[in-house]
Amino acid sequence: MAEFEIATDKFATLRGNVVVVTGASSGIGLATTTLLLDVGAFVVAGDLSPVPVEHENLSFQKTDITSWQDLQALFGLAQDRHGKVDHVFANAGIPGRTIFIEDRVDENGLLLEPDLKVIDVNLKGTIYTATLGLHYIKKHGKGSIVITASASSFQRFGFTDYTVSKHGVLGYMRGLVPSLNILHPSIRINAISPNWTATGIVAKDIVEGIGAKVQGPEVPARSAVLLMADDTRQGQLIYSVHGRYVEIEESVLLKSVRENIVLKYQPEEASAFDNMAEMCFKNVQKPSD
Repeated sequence: MAEFEIATDKFATLRGNVVVVTGASSGIGLATTTLLLDVGAFVVAGDLSPVPVEHENLSFQKTDITSWQDLQALFGLAQDRHGKVDHVFANAGIPGRTIFIEDRVDENGLLLEPDLKVIDVNLKGTIYTATLGLHYIKKHGKGSIVITASASSFQRFGFTDYTVSKHGVLGYMRGLVPSLNILHPSIRINAISPNWTATGIVAKDIVEGIGAKVQGPEVPARSAVLLMADDTRQGQLIYSVHGRYVEIEESVLLKSVRENIVLKYQPEEASAFDNMAEMCFKNVQKPSD
């Protein structure tokens, strides 16, 4: 297995770094902001409500991540105040709202267009944030993007819009990695995949109904900060559950496809699969078995 431990001393490289965090006022975003401040980073925080923390290294900009103008103001604040952006945590998101089966009609009985609010926030907002992040990091030369994916990025979940958005977030990371490796090898993108976490994204009665245990937001926050601090990690998806961390993108998901599909059903194309994987996972640290 690709399980590993996270030692706090790994975060020391972030001292003096400038990190833009969205969704910084609660949940994983707040826990990550607090941890970054504790290790000496400068945090430029964006959210719809102020961050409930006071710190000399903290700046806040009211931000709706579906607004390109709001995000431009957020990154502009980071650039103006600190002269650079080293890392971006594209974390802001909202819970699911629809399963896309409901018949929503107007006053004339005509079917209304689907409600895409969750996809706009969770997927479009993440792409907006990362796009601006890449722009500013390229000015500085190196850095990283960390995005908040989910266990719903690779498995089924009851709210269709949320599942689509989180599958899309993982697909976005997967699509960017090969291009960054070739065009901007000093810029990394990774994602976190928290198990059930106390963030308010999933209603408490749903979690209790399936018998799940909920972890605190400080658990996935540590994985987000590690992905910024460890410059050997590229294209990784870190799954966190109650203080345990597993890299699953290469070591679990890719491995499963190779062993259970490619080698069984198209073994003659195994070398082509491996060549593509090598390009897409170039320079990824391989955690010890």
